Amino acid sequence: MKQKFSVDRIEDGIAVCYDEDSKKYEFSTDVVPLERGSLFEATLVDGVPTDIVYLEKETKEKQKNLKHRLDILFKRNK
Repeated sequence: MKQKFSVDRIEDGIAVCYDEDSKKYEFSTDVVPLERGSLFEATLVDGVPTDIVYLEKETKEKQKNLKHRLDILFKRNK
């Protein structure tokens, strides 16, 4: 079954990811070669993601929304 994940950060060759239930996973960047902030779907087989699909459209939309929220915060504090 496919699950959706978000790459929170990269630490020493490990992609620290979270699923939609905020459960933390750590995958090698050799297996998940994506940047911080990327969204992807994958099937876990023995704790290892397979059939990884990068969700480009959703990732760009998330980044756009986060930037907009940050811009609003900076404008409010002027």
